[in-house]
Amino acid sequence: MQQLYLITCTKRKHSKRMPAKDLYTASELFSLTRDFVERSLARMGAEGIQGGWFILSAKHHLLDPEREIEPYDETLYDKTPKQRQKWAEEVVEQLMKYCHTRGFDPLQTRITILAGYVYTEYLIPRLRHEGFQVDAPWLEEKPRGLRGQWNIMRWRKKWLRQKLATL
Repeated sequence: MQQLYLITCTKRKHSKRMPAKDLYTASELFSLTRDFVERSLARMGAEGIQGGWFILSAKHHLLDPEREIEPYDETLYDKTPKQRQKWAEEVVEQLMKYCHTRGFDPLQTRITILAGYVYTEYLIPRLRHEGFQVDAPWLEEKPRGLRGQWNIMRWRKKWLRQKLATL
């Protein structure tokens, strides 16, 4: 079994070129998410489970955290449904290439997506179609009736802090 994490990019970025994993750390939510993912993968690695993580980027699609990029201002929220569907297809294509080069079998690979609906609406069905086991806790565990971007971000940070406390 392999474990991959896909985490959302953020609007807040540093102002100069740097590795993607550092570019987004201007955002507290991204920093907490990165910490959770890296600690989870370290724990799994100690148990012999292979894994990795990527950033879901509106501009770069599936983004290797080590890849150096320039700051940009692009979001899926500004895209049409057809453009978001095309974006999801590109992400899945990139992910399939990654799995092929690493010898990961989609049927033996769990993908945890830490992103909101706009980044997952077309992505989750495509990943499941390829045979991946997919979970999206930020969609599945969100309290009913939670409204407003600020409240959702606050809930996600609380969720991450609770998970980090157990690692």
